[in-house]
Amino acid sequence: MHGYWLLLEDLDAATAADNLRQQDSNDRADNTEKYVALPFKQVTLSSSPNSGRLVSTRDLVKLCQRSNAQFSVTSAECAYFMFQNAVDVFCSYLPHSREKITLITSIGAKLGIIRSRCEHFANEYKPDVDFGLEIIKIGRASLLAKSELLSNNENGEQLSEQDLKRQKLTEQTRRVIGQTSVKRATFSFTRLASSILERIAVCVSHSEPVLLVGETGVGKTSSVQYLAERTEHKLVVVNMNNQSDVSDLVGGFKPVELNYVHLLCETFNAEKNMQFLRIFATHYNSGRHSVIIRTMISLCHQVFRNTDLKSHQMVPRWRTLCEKLQKLQTQLDKSINISIAFIPGSLVNCISKGEWVLLDEINLASAETLECLSTILEPEGSVVLLERGDFMPVKRYPDFRIFACMNPNTDIGKKDLPVGIRNRFTEFFVDELTTDAYLSLLVSDYLANTGIQRKSVHSMVQLYKSLRRLSEHQLNDGLCNRPVYSLRTLCRSLRICARNLCGSIERNLYESFCLSFLTQLDPESHHVVLLLIRNALLSNAKAVLSKQLPRWGENYLQFEGYWIQLGGLEQQSCSHYILTESVQKNLQDLARIISIGKLPILLQGPTSAGKTSLIDYVARRSGNRCLRINNHEHTDLQENIGTYAADLEGKLTFQEGVLVQAMRQGYWIILDELNLASTDILEALNRVLDDNRELYIAETQTLYTAT
Repeated sequence: MHGYWLLLEDLDAATAADNLRQQDSNDRADNTEKYVALPFKQVTLSSSPNSGRLVSTRDLVKLCQRSNAQFSVTSAECAYFMFQNAVDVFCSYLPHSREKITLITSIGAKLGIIRSRCEHFANEYKPDVDFGLEIIKIGRASLLAKSELLSNNENGEQLSEQDLKRQKLTEQTRRVIGQTSVKRATFSFTRLASSILERIAVCVSHSEPVLLVGETGVGKTSSVQYLAERTEHKLVVVNMNNQSDVSDLVGGFKPVELNYVHLLCETFNAEKNMQFLRIFATHYNSGRHSVIIRTMISLCHQVFRNTDLKSHQMVPRWRTLCEKLQKLQTQLDKSINISIAFIPGSLVNCISKGEWVLLDEINLASAETLECLSTILEPEGSVVLLERGDFMPVKRYPDFRIFACMNPNTDIGKKDLPVGIRNRFTEFFVDELTTDAYLSLLVSDYLANTGIQRKSVHSMVQLYKSLRRLSEHQLNDGLCNRPVYSLRTLCRSLRICARNLCGSIERNLYESFCLSFLTQLDPESHHVVLLLIRNALLSNAKAVLSKQLPRWGENYLQFEGYWIQLGGLEQQSCSHYILTESVQKNLQDLARIISIGKLPILLQGPTSAGKTSLIDYVARRSGNRCLRINNHEHTDLQENIGTYAADLEGKLTFQEGVLVQAMRQGYWIILDELNLASTDILEALNRVLDDNRELYIAETQTLYTAT
């Protein structure tokens, strides 16, 4: 370890001369002189708002490992390569500030990099991005797209050269078809987005765990999701909270069902074996598990002896099944309840399958839960499932990567990660996009298919920046708090506008901005923002707003000018509901979101103001089923998502909560008095409320997407 320190110290004078000789002609020096490191300033980070992370020897070792492959004392290119890695490791956890730029230039001076080049890298550098069929290049990082065909041959068997060529050709064909048929999420390659994507890609290539820190809505999760999508890796997102348990990540003993029919039907012809399946079902329904296990073990041995099935892709799954059956047979012989078994958690499954895992809001988890990550965050580290009786760590698949996201501890209710866990990550701070040029690029990328003019793009950027300034000093929401407008708010507006649901580009812009920036404000702020939106986006407000919105089909009902899709229940007239002027105004805002946005809606107001009754009225009129959960300080997360309970036969089965039922069936759901619920519940619902509309159930390891 001491040798690394000597290497960096000796590098200063040795590389400075060669680096300076290869800079621009104005920066060349006489090579007969003795060259030393360029002058630099001492940097103090005490004034930095996010300097709580401790730089340790682990970061130095990480830098040496990154630079080892291309290290050369006489190469100026190598010096700049080391400079980029040093900035990633020692500076990128800081938000953009003067102190950060000073630190970057000081590191560059030690490596012989001139000040102008260091400042260009800190303020203007934008890496090139090239997505090929097999190789993805992002700046200095190159990644290989995951091959599903080659991953099927994990049993170590050697393939012939002809088979490899055939697989490679098939894989390339599949990717070409996928690129033309699959619609990817919009990702704008601004300077900040490209830079953070490059840093993540470098970490992926070196198997380093990544921690992204930044305010809400700056693009932390979307960057990881986009990279996983382009490299064809499955990304498992786990939302952490104070109720997150070690068993959610590692696994634990949970009720299971004995069902092997799916694997049997995938390997053999189901129609030809219908008689066997009927007998199998009879034994299963009668609870004769010992007969089932003996039969399945015998069937496994037949599969292994069958030469025609030796190269079948299902053979590894049969081997896994045989091992499980033998364990169950041992449990039966010892009269152990086989309805309870150890089920690996999402983190362990990702380790063994080579999938990527993202731990969102990781700083909300308890220190005890995070301790299980300490060994996994080490290079080639894994975890030992002691609860299952294992003494050897789980085999870590080479493609496994772990990511984490968190908000800074400056937010109310947020806390910092333990130092021992945080220092194991390669940490990056994600700044928010503020420059006009890249905000214009963002708007143009989202609205590329609408034919929007450059003048309108500029107007939207200026409107967004004006609303951001007003939200900090002048605007108020319904509870007299400052509204929070972020990049997520703008992107949500652009995404809705790109769907072109309102007939014209101006009406699309108007409705989408009103939906995202207007509805939460008090009457005075509402009037101010409405005038700003009309003046910025509408050339002739009266003509544009007088046109009726197009009807999208016969299965729609109009509410205050907006069309809402009908449900499966019988429509009710609700003649008893009185529509006053204020109620009609609230109904218009509500109908706009339900019709155009299809986003989660938060209604704020005093008691008995008609919040719940307004939703109930729209649901009854449109024939949509509406469920309701009354929250309070003792409401548990299991009441929303579900828990294990005994069924009519006395077996433990997972009973879905009201929220899960609503997501699967496409129902409406009212989370009444949501402000009384604990922060644990709110953080667990985080991914349901954002644009992903997903909910991961750790107990059953099932991902639900709202219909």
